[in-house]
Amino acid sequence: MFGTFRFVLALMVVYQHYIEVRFAGYLAVFSFYCLSGYLMTRVINEVYADGLSGFGRYLLNRALRIYPCYYAALGIAIAAIAAWPETALSVAPALGWPDQLWPSFTIIGLAPPRDGPLFVLPAWSLHVELIHYIAIGALLGRSRMATLIWLVGAIAVPLIQWKIFGMPIGWSYFTPQGSTIAFAVGACLYHFGNILPSLDRLPIWALLMIVPTIGIVFPSQIIPSSWVYSAVPIAVIAILALRNRPQRPWDEVLGEFAYPIFLLHVPSLVIARGVLGTDDLGAAPFALALTATLSWLALLVIDRPIQRIRAITRRRREDGSKIAQLSR
Repeated sequence: MFGTFRFVLALMVVYQHYIEVRFAGYLAVFSFYCLSGYLMTRVINEVYADGLSGFGRYLLNRALRIYPCYYAALGIAIAAIAAWPETALSVAPALGWPDQLWPSFTIIGLAPPRDGPLFVLPAWSLHVELIHYIAIGALLGRSRMATLIWLVGAIAVPLIQWKIFGMPIGWSYFTPQGSTIAFAVGACLYHFGNILPSLDRLPIWALLMIVPTIGIVFPSQIIPSSWVYSAVPIAVIAILALRNRPQRPWDEVLGEFAYPIFLLHVPSLVIARGVLGTDDLGAAPFALALTATLSWLALLVIDRPIQRIRAITRRRREDGSKIAQLSR
């Protein structure tokens, strides 16, 4: 059932960027991080546990998951910004031609607002994800002891930052070290989750409403930057409630749509406003329809064919089909 949860989180990011005044996107991103920590630790221990060979196949699988759809979104974003540069600025001041092009193509190294404008607005979070994918696969997710030490350090770092330097939102939200606690908690859920109570009976509708409700109700202007960490316990509840539920076909489809929606909703809004010639919310329905269409095309033309290649990188086990679904 993680696919539906990812889809809801992606919609929260869309809401944040389209409405611009709520806390939804902050909670969604940190919930994504916690879920990634759990899933990547599970995958590295159950699918790619065979040393360097497994680590190499794991990295290849992650690259095939992240980069092809990203490059499609990058091309669309560049075209949209080139066609309507003023409209792009009206959508988000951070949209534009980057000061350095190389990080936009590698993803690694994207660090707003330090690096100036971005082509793909949420791409900086992929940098954070990739750093943690590598760290989890190389060491931090490999054993209980390593993960526990990581968690202790992840808790200490923001406390020290807050005590000595203060905690601006740019640090706690945009940097790998500021957000590492979310990944560490997710990784610990895999290694120590068997000692935690099962929440399988928690109603799905209640679970899927709690995060967006909190994110939509509270305006981001009145939320302290440290409150982004409130997403972590919420994500823990979601993971404990969803981890043992069987995956349904509709859940898989929604999960597939989450990533392209995450990437394409901002360039879609630029295109919608540029075509309609308006900067108000009237362009949002057109942008949503365009996002859905482009996401479907990305799945059909890019993601699903590549899934067959990614399947080759996975070790075949008796539970391989289940783990294969999780590792998407």
